[in-house]
Amino acid sequence: MFEQLELNVEVLLADMAAERNAQRQSWFLLYHRELAGELRAEVSLPTAMDNGRVLRWKERIILPTIQFEPVVTPLVEGDNGDDEQSFEIRAL
Repeated sequence: MFEQLELNVEVLLADMAAERNAQRQSWFLLYHRELAGELRAEVSLPTAMDNGRVLRWKERIILPTIQFEPVVTPLVEGDNGDDEQSFEIRAL
């Protein structure tokens, strides 16, 4: 009487993953800090890369320059400035 259609979840999930990956974009936050008290930054979207280097940008959003007082941090006697910091990097 009623015919039930088959739902192929594997095909559906593969299609969803392909669609999500096609829309994924990686934006870069680029910044430069001057010791004299200036921070310049931009958020940019590359269109072409070669061996880890950006060849062309699709969009570059230049952020307002931030002015700040220069910071001078004196070394503590006996401190060579070689403090180790550890952190974990995980793929998303």
